[in-house]
Amino acid sequence: VKSTLTAALKENAAASVHEPGCHEFNIMVSQKDPNHVLIFEVYDDAAAAQAHRETDHFKKYAATTKDMVAKRELRTFSSAAMNMKGK
Repeated sequence: VKSTLTAALKENAAASVHEPGCHEFNIMVSQKDPNHVLIFEVYDDAAAAQAHRETDHFKKYAATTKDMVAKRELRTFSSAAMNMKGK
């Protein structure tokens, strides 16, 4: 199951960063519990994030992983600062 989930996440992420309004799509896996995954996405605004959820690649990801994910929790944040090497 984990490899299917990871593959689906990677496929969705690779397509997502080419969407207008998507700046980052990061997948993080807990070192203590490899079944605990955090997805960190950065979009221009709520409309861009909603447009992402309407894409075919997101719908494919959601359908593929619907029975693999115990909890999906969407949290919205406002950026205070984004620091990245080379920026």
